[in-house]
Amino acid sequence: MRCLILCLLLLTSFAQAQLSPEQREESSDEIRDQIRREYGEPTAPDPHSFVSTIFYRIVEVTERKDIQYRVSVVQEDNSVNAYALPDGQVVFLTGLLNRLPSGDEDAVAFVAAHEIAHLERDHLGRLARNAGMTSLLLGLLTQGSQEWLQLLANVTNNVLVSGYSRGMETEADRRGMELMTRAGYDPRGALTTLELFQQIASQSPGLDIFPTHPHPADRYRDAQAYLKSQGLAVNEERPVSPRQSQPRDGALARRVHDYARQAAPSGVGDPQAARAALQRVLELWNEPGSPAFREAVRAWQAGRDSLSFPPEQWMEVLQLDLQLES
Repeated sequence: MRCLILCLLLLTSFAQAQLSPEQREESSDEIRDQIRREYGEPTAPDPHSFVSTIFYRIVEVTERKDIQYRVSVVQEDNSVNAYALPDGQVVFLTGLLNRLPSGDEDAVAFVAAHEIAHLERDHLGRLARNAGMTSLLLGLLTQGSQEWLQLLANVTNNVLVSGYSRGMETEADRRGMELMTRAGYDPRGALTTLELFQQIASQSPGLDIFPTHPHPADRYRDAQAYLKSQGLAVNEERPVSPRQSQPRDGALARRVHDYARQAAPSGVGDPQAARAALQRVLELWNEPGSPAFREAVRAWQAGRDSLSFPPEQWMEVLQLDLQLES
């Protein structure tokens, strides 16, 4: 009886524990090594790129803040997949990004939000705790020793090969749509993306499409049911990109202008020219259709890397860029 009570107390404590930073880094290194072997080296995209802007806009609304979210891309066109590493890195394969509808922010946002949701909900940690509880229980009951250091490596390898459970993938889809909504995207973009995955799967049987996820048709039905439960009309036509109707915020532009005036030079380009271009953007703010305004925007976007913004200001710079591109 004492052994059983001890088992229950230890299992309860183990179930509530989270992966330590060291464990997250160790398991992430395992995944990165396998990605390198399978596909190539993950690299960070340009911070002004389409995928970076969307990714970090969703990161802003996440509830989990104890990891450093960052996005990477691998040049691999023959596989349609993405990976969320427990230390906060999300890796997209170009085989996925290049097949998403061009310019459709909602479609890209769903893929990014799905992977971020895996991290926010600590799915890999939950799998590790479940596996650890099983090993712990067997070890206590048999009084045998366990290979604890191998446990996390086995869990991460299983995720790469077999994926998360169906329940975790469904949770990531649903939580992803919630994050999309909070970040200002239309969650019905999930249906566009999942429908596209269905078409790819049927038209390209040799293509390795999301091998670690449930079938796109099942995910489509689950997403459709969730959106209906939220009162959204899933059959209504959706604008291709919310950038077309995004309001332009003059207060935001003035804040970024103030940041630019105080920002230190980055050592690349001409910071004075960048500040002058942004000043010109403000002067022409009420003439967004004029050639002069568009020229000022192009000059600002071409020169903004000459200024060094702290992270909290950089997010507002990216927000302004979205509006200027509308």
